[in-house]
Amino acid sequence: MGNVRLNDVVDGLVPADARLPFLCECADEDCNGRVELERTRWESVAARAHHFVIVPGHAVTDGELVVGSVEGFEIVRKPA
Repeated sequence: MGNVRLNDVVDGLVPADARLPFLCECADEDCNGRVELERTRWESVAARAHHFVIVPGHAVTDGELVVGSVEGFEIVRKPA
């Protein structure tokens, strides 16, 4: 939820095409990875149910599937 809050806080303050340091949304709870994306790119992934952006090669658990990429980062679909 941290990425959603970040996006909400900067809405109207930061241009939609600005790159922001979103948190990696991998399965590792201790991960400190950053996914620097344009807000519009992150929003397009987040708008899809159960889709998240992670640093390439980061933890993927059973049921998760890498379904694409955006600006060099992986998009995973997590189980409902």
